[in-house]
Amino acid sequence: MAISSTRIIKITEEVIKLSFFNYFLGREEVDTKHAILAKFFPNESVIGSAITGLSTSLGSFWEKIAVKLAIENNFTVLNPKEDFLQPNFIPSEIFTIISNNHQKRMAPNANVSFSVYQNDLDTEIKKIRLPNNIVFKTLEKGSGIDLLLQKNNNLYAYDLKTVQINASGGALYSERLMKWYAYDAISQKVHNKKYKFHPHIVIPYDPHTHGNWWDNFQGRVYPLDKTDLKLCNDFWDFLTDTQNSFQFIETAIENLVKSGLPKIYHPSLYKADAIRSFEILKNTCNIAPIDSDISPSSFVEKIEWKCLGCSLKFKQSIRWFERNTVCPRCNGKFLT
Repeated sequence: MAISSTRIIKITEEVIKLSFFNYFLGREEVDTKHAILAKFFPNESVIGSAITGLSTSLGSFWEKIAVKLAIENNFTVLNPKEDFLQPNFIPSEIFTIISNNHQKRMAPNANVSFSVYQNDLDTEIKKIRLPNNIVFKTLEKGSGIDLLLQKNNNLYAYDLKTVQINASGGALYSERLMKWYAYDAISQKVHNKKYKFHPHIVIPYDPHTHGNWWDNFQGRVYPLDKTDLKLCNDFWDFLTDTQNSFQFIETAIENLVKSGLPKIYHPSLYKADAIRSFEILKNTCNIAPIDSDISPSSFVEKIEWKCLGCSLKFKQSIRWFERNTVCPRCNGKFLT
């Protein structure tokens, strides 16, 4: 069932607000300084450090919103580290098929579809005899799955990447998808299961105002094509069953800008201390300090608060709110 534009917007807003809140609340000054930049541009260096940290923290934003939307659309969200494993033994015949197809796909202008490899491997896996002692382990580091979904006897595996692809990205990701497909084929045969497996690389948004992502990066992601790699709406529309769904994600971002959310966190780019976190709590949560003039000197100093939902008065530190997100009496969410 299609997810409404209203729900897409609301889910996106909630994920963004929580992401910013979790990053900035209780944030302390970084002890380490860049040897040159901290001397040349001290103020800008502080901001740069905060932005870099925030960018890293938001790296999983697209994954988080994808999970929320998938659940909303009745997908089952699986744990990639537990529910998708690689065998400790891969027959030489399978390795040969992976290698041969990888070479075919990498040939300039060959444009060999991933389905050619799938057909070759499916044919081989049917006739091959697998040892009885195959065990499965977590995917090797650096080749893991970000999002694993299940629906209607289909398993979907996604690796969400940044919009900037390195020159060798296509070859790396193509081989990764082939290995995932081989791992799953072996697993299905060993465990006597039968379902369709769909591995994909995802670019969650297109940053280009003019032209599009494929115009700029098609050479770098070769031999991947639009079947292997899902760009922006190709991915979000599938998750939501709603056309041009990314526009509603953009609307959510614009709504938060208009609501003044960036202004709440802007001071924390320049300085990270208890006072800044105290202001964040006052401006984003459904609580109010009993003494509005208080200026906490540390993150562990106890402050007396009032829940604006049920009027409960309680005394807790800023650190307490990092672990507790609802009122102890009415169970109302603090973050609004």
